[in-house]
Amino acid sequence: MLGEVDDPLFPAKELDMVIMIWAFHDFSERAAWLKNARRYLKKGAGIFVFDGQAAHFSKEIADRDAEQAGVRLVRCELVHGKLWLYESRVKSGS
Repeated sequence: MLGEVDDPLFPAKELDMVIMIWAFHDFSERAAWLKNARRYLKKGAGIFVFDGQAAHFSKEIADRDAEQAGVRLVRCELVHGKLWLYESRVKSGS
């Protein structure tokens, strides 16, 4: 399925998770993308981002993006010294 950043063409409230690999660093509005992704996820569903562009990620940036998007940051860690794992969950009231 090929969608757009603002409309990925997913069915609303139907997805258990979204996984993004090696692309998140290219988004200029990461919080807006996360907020938009919430519309397609079931309550408690996860958003998993894996990205190796360490200059674009930190715990502080992940916290800010999650807060602005209205998702709960569960994990943000550097794996194997070069790959960021950024996991957030849809809040139960969202």
